[in-house]
Amino acid sequence: MVPNDESGRRIYRPVRRTRKPSPETTPLTEAKRQAILRVMNQYRRFGPKQVHAELRRTRHDITLVMVRTVFQQLGRRESRLPRIFRR
Repeated sequence: MVPNDESGRRIYRPVRRTRKPSPETTPLTEAKRQAILRVMNQYRRFGPKQVHAELRRTRHDITLVMVRTVFQQLGRRESRLPRIFRR
């Protein structure tokens, strides 16, 4: 349904795109850290994205930022594979 304003043209109203407020970040608890470490030890060649993808199958409360934080705390880089083998 298009409103008619006697001019024969459609009334155009721009769509306002607003950003949703970011949700409260949950702290990295010891249980979440242990789950990340378990997957990291199980798949040693995985980087943060692959570890997060594996965790998403069972847990949806662990974010990619949390996984990257644990990687940084351990001093591990993105992956142990040489750069030429990464996609």
